Amino acid sequence: MNTLAFFLAQDFPPTFFEVWRHLLGDKNARCTLWEVKKELLILKEEGLIFENRGFFFFHKMNKLVSERIRKQKISAVKIFRLKKWARLLSLVPFVRAIFVTGALAMKKADINSDWDVIVVLAKKRIWLGRFLTDLILRLVMKRRSGEKVRNRFCLNHFLTEDGLMLEEQNDFSASEVAFSFPILGEKYFHRFLLLNLAWMKNFKPNFEKDHVVLQSVLAKPTELTVKTQEFLEMILEKIGLAELGNKLCKKVMIWKIRRNPETSKSGADIRYSDQALIFLPKPKRVEVERRKREIMESLQR
Repeated sequence: MNTLAFFLAQDFPPTFFEVWRHLLGDKNARCTLWEVKKELLILKEEGLIFENRGFFFFHKMNKLVSERIRKQKISAVKIFRLKKWARLLSLVPFVRAIFVTGALAMKKADINSDWDVIVVLAKKRIWLGRFLTDLILRLVMKRRSGEKVRNRFCLNHFLTEDGLMLEEQNDFSASEVAFSFPILGEKYFHRFLLLNLAWMKNFKPNFEKDHVVLQSVLAKPTELTVKTQEFLEMILEKIGLAELGNKLCKKVMIWKIRRNPETSKSGADIRYSDQALIFLPKPKRVEVERRKREIMESLQR
C-alpha cells in the first residue's frame, strides 16, 4: 500500500511489475515478483485497490489510467526530440553525459512539460561546463526560462564524472535514479547506477542494476563530433582558458546563487560544489510526500 500510495501521489498508477521492482522498504522487505502479484490480487479482491488495463490504483483514481497512457505517447515524442538536441550538446566542451529524469523518465510528461535531465561534466570543469551548456542552449532557445518551458532543457542538476554518487539518499531520490536512463554517455550511466546501488537497496530492496538501455534512445555522437569536442577541449586547456574560465565562472555563479532570493526560500534545495550543482527552489519530493500522507490518511478513514 505504501508503494502504491507513493506512485499515486505522482499521478502514476503502476503495473504489478513496477510495484515489485520499485517496492519501498528496507533490505529485509525483498520479495519475489509472484509474492507481490499475489498480495495485489488479495487487496483487489478485498476492494482496497482497483485494476484497469494492468494498472493499479485506489478508489476514484481510475482516470489516472487513461492519463498515464496518454502521457506515455507524449513522452515518446518528447524523448525523440530530446535525442536530437542531445547530439548538439555532445559537441559542447566538457559535456560527458545526459541522463533523463523526472516525469519524462517515468513517461508521464504532459504536452507543456520541460525536459528534466542530469548533465554530467568533466571533472574539475563543472563551472565552465555549466556555463557553456547554458550558453549554447540559450543561443538555440532550448533552455527553460521563465514561462518558456515546453520542450526545453531544465538545467537544475549537474554532476561531474568523478562525483556521480548522490548526496541526497531517500526513497524519492532512489526512485528518480531507478527510472532514469541515458540519452548520451551510456558508460557514465552504468557507473552512476553502480555507485548509487548500495544505498538505493535501503529503500528499494528489489531493484537491481539490470537496466536495459534502449539503444534507440541513445544519441550516439559521430566520430567527427567526438574529435571536434576533444579538439575544442584541448585548445581550451592548452591556452589556459579552461582553468581560468572555470575559476571565473565559479566566482560569478556562486555570487549569483547567493544573491538569488530563491536560494533562501524555506524548503529550497540549493547545493553547489566542485562536483555537484543542484538548483531546486521547490523540490518535488516535498509535494510528493505531502500528497502521499493525504492518500494514506484517506485510506484509514
